[in-house]
Amino acid sequence: NVVISPTNNTFTATLQKGFYDDFSLDFNWTIANTASKGLWERGEPLGTDFNGDQANPETDVNSDCSDKAYVTGNTGTSFSDDDLDNGITQLISPMMNLAALGEPHLTYYSWFYNASAQAQDMNDNMRVRVFNGVTTVDLENITIANTTQSQWLSKSFKLSDFTAVTTTMQFIFEANDASPGHIVEAGID
Repeated sequence: NVVISPTNNTFTATLQKGFYDDFSLDFNWTIANTASKGLWERGEPLGTDFNGDQANPETDVNSDCSDKAYVTGNTGTSFSDDDLDNGITQLISPMMNLAALGEPHLTYYSWFYNASAQAQDMNDNMRVRVFNGVTTVDLENITIANTTQSQWLSKSFKLSDFTAVTTTMQFIFEANDASPGHIVEAGID
């Protein structure tokens, strides 16, 4: 609600210190895998469904500046095209100096879908972890028992509640398809 006119042509804004990444640009996140398929991919999500439920997201979070996110798999239209299989895929952030930011928070949207055509207990998960250069700690462990399927969920964690905040911080998003295999889809934005 600022009007810029010939007599008032200056505007000053103060931005909060921090890091922002909506994945529109490639800031060198890395991917490590033991899984055979369904690995993390950066791009515009291609939705899939399983028995009428949205398994992989159709779009990224609509409140950011781009149409990109990281999702597991992103190559087809069937849940079997994108399904994470036989292991783990990790998405690892670039190193960040967060020590001078006061009380930094990690804020993100996550997507986790887990289903089975059989009546087996599902044992798959997505872990969100922080590494401070010395120690790795879990911020959350998402399972089908503690999340709602088929939607982006907003999360925020005050990092000092979990670990010492340092100049060498990294975030790890890890999706896991444990044996026996199930339908596993994950996303981060």
